Parts: sequence; C-alpha cells; structure tokens
Amino acid sequence: MDVEKQEQCKKPCKDEAVFYIAINTILYLIPPVFLVTIGILNIDDSTFTIWIFLTSSLMLVYIASYWMNLLNEAKYTSTVTEKSEVLSEEKYLKTKDTIEHHQLLMKMIFYLLFSYGFCFSIQMIALGSQRLDYHIEILVFCCFFLFFYMIEFARFFQLQILRWQEGVYEKTIEHLKFRHVPEMYELQNCVIQIYNDLDLILNQLKFMFFVCYF
Repeated sequence: MDVEKQEQCKKPCKDEAVFYIAINTILYLIPPVFLVTIGILNIDDSTFTIWIFLTSSLMLVYIASYWMNLLNEAKYTSTVTEKSEVLSEEKYLKTKDTIEHHQLLMKMIFYLLFSYGFCFSIQMIALGSQRLDYHIEILVFCCFFLFFYMIEFARFFQLQILRWQEGVYEKTIEHLKFRHVPEMYELQNCVIQIYNDLDLILNQLKFMFFVCYF
C-alpha cells in the first residue's frame, strides 16, 4: 500500500517536471530557430551569415549542456532516493562543475557575439542599408539578449552579496561564541527578504521583456 501511495505521489511530480523541461527546451530553441529563419529569408545578404551560423550553433551546444546537466541531476537524485550506485557524489559534483564552467565560457562568448551583432547592425542602419528590416531584426534580437545579460549580472551580484552576508554572519557568531544573537538573525532575515524581492523584480522584468519581444 505504501509503495502504491508513493507511486501515486510521484506521478504528478514527474508530469510537472516533464512539462517544465519541455517548456524550457522550447524556449531555448526559439532563439536559434529565429536566427536561422531570418538568415534563410535573407540568404542573398551575407552580412550576418557567419555570425548567425556561429551564434545559432553555440546556442544548440548550450541546449545540449542543459540536457547533460539535467541527466546528471537525475542520476544523482536516483542514487540518493533509491540508495543505488548510479552516480557517486564526487562524480556528480565534478560533472556539475565541468558543465557549469563550460556554460559560463559559452555565456562569455555569447556576450561578445551579441555585442558584435548590436554594434554592427547599428552601423549598417546608420549607413542606410537597403536591407533595413533585416538589420533591425538583428538589432532587436541582440538588444533582447544584452538586456537579459544585464539581469543575469544583477542576479550574480545578488548571490555574491547574500554569500558575503552569510559569511559575515557565521564569522560573527563564531567570534562571539553565542548560539543565539537576535540582532544578527534580524539582519540576516532582512537581507534575505531584500534578495527575494530583487529576485522577484528581475524575474518579472525578464518575463515582460520576453513577452514584448515575441
């Protein structure tokens, strides 16, 4: 009976996870498909051909790394919940760090590619290009992702501030040798609340900009 109840509880969670992964994959696929589409529609203009090929290819590689990370998480979760030897914690952490480092490198390359597309499309528009609509599409595309990167940078600084605050809190507790310091708990709760509020605002900005773009 307990096994049946566990299976019944797992099914809705599994369905939600599949739905979430499917939506994320579709959202990840929209940018490269969009780039390839406008590249095909403007095949006679070779201005951005190499840029489109490089950017869309790197996006597909990033999607592959996203799936590799999901597979790594799934194997480790299976190891923990079912107490099997599918994946050791050491190998899980090593694989996770490797994937995250590669993703960080790809994000840096993305930033350079989008900056190039942004600057070059502005230059072509200023020179009065005959394919004005084509260059405007590239410009808007690059603006969207550069704005997205600004939000990601803001979130990164959020995390650093939170980690710094936690470090100060732990060192203060260790220095004072107290197990309960109300003032420090209040400070920690205040910082966490500010972090959550900023995180909510950033997510809303990303969603609004994404909806406006498409």
